[in-house]
Amino acid sequence: MTDNLTRLQFWMVWHEEGGKPTYRHWSKQSALDEATRLAKLTPGEVFFVLKATAGLKANEPDVQRVKFEIDPIPF
Repeated sequence: MTDNLTRLQFWMVWHEEGGKPTYRHWSKQSALDEATRLAKLTPGEVFFVLKATAGLKANEPDVQRVKFEIDPIPF
């Protein structure tokens, strides 16, 4: 499968005291709305709106097979 590494820009909401962001917001406003909603539910807690600024992908490492030779002298 060929991957041209093109993605839509997105934002996420992160709570500084735990949990990892899992939902991609397709607009900054959507992420701000969610951060506002969560902040109102948990007064005093801080939520950050994070913007994806880069994405990276590493190719799988090359695997090579080892060839064995038969030793003509068995001892």
